[in-house]
Amino acid sequence: MNRFPYNTMFEVGERLVDHHTITRIMGNHLSEKRQGAIEHVLPERTFSITAVCDNIYDVGNVAAVMRSAEAMGIQSFHVITRNDRVKTSKRITAGTDKWLDINRWDGPAGCVSHLRERGYQIVATQLSDDCVSIDEIDFTRPTAIVFGNEHAGVSPDLLEEADARCIIPMRGFAESFNISVAAAVAFYHIASARDEALESGHGDLTELERDILRAELFLRASKTSASIIDAKLSEEGL
Repeated sequence: MNRFPYNTMFEVGERLVDHHTITRIMGNHLSEKRQGAIEHVLPERTFSITAVCDNIYDVGNVAAVMRSAEAMGIQSFHVITRNDRVKTSKRITAGTDKWLDINRWDGPAGCVSHLRERGYQIVATQLSDDCVSIDEIDFTRPTAIVFGNEHAGVSPDLLEEADARCIIPMRGFAESFNISVAAAVAFYHIASARDEALESGHGDLTELERDILRAELFLRASKTSASIIDAKLSEEGL
């Protein structure tokens, strides 16, 4: 099952442009520092692991989970809401949300269907008797890890769909982490476990997928990408 969401052609403004052309043109407009940062993250990117925030109340918590996901190379991110309250916080995400592929859902059904179609196992983080340690989860399999509401946890309807429920083992009196901390710890564990178990490591894009994602990130790096590309192609008579 293909979890990579892009192909070699992009809609840029009113044009359909191939990824090589995007990289060529935008490469002349982005700083060496920005291009170097993109080249640094590409080998660590993965769509095999995705994160799901299920009806999290605090906007800051969602933003913090986004920041941790991006920092650990997780490219796709899902936000399930029951209302329109949740918006990203630029202060907390530090702008990292613009590099993520963020999918928003009005409820769990559409999100679960999307994940199942792409072959993800669904793992809910939860405090319950049937939880296993996060160490027992096989993250070499495509996995969607779900973080729930600060007070109620993962919603019952999504828990029913979960293939497993896991917990981060605690060593002190505290029974649980704050959700943003739990997510950061979980993402670090997942990346480390995949690095150890997989020959390719945590980042597992093919060379072609890296080339295509490079073009996508080059587009996101500038607010005027569409006009830059249009002007250059017009200059070239295309």
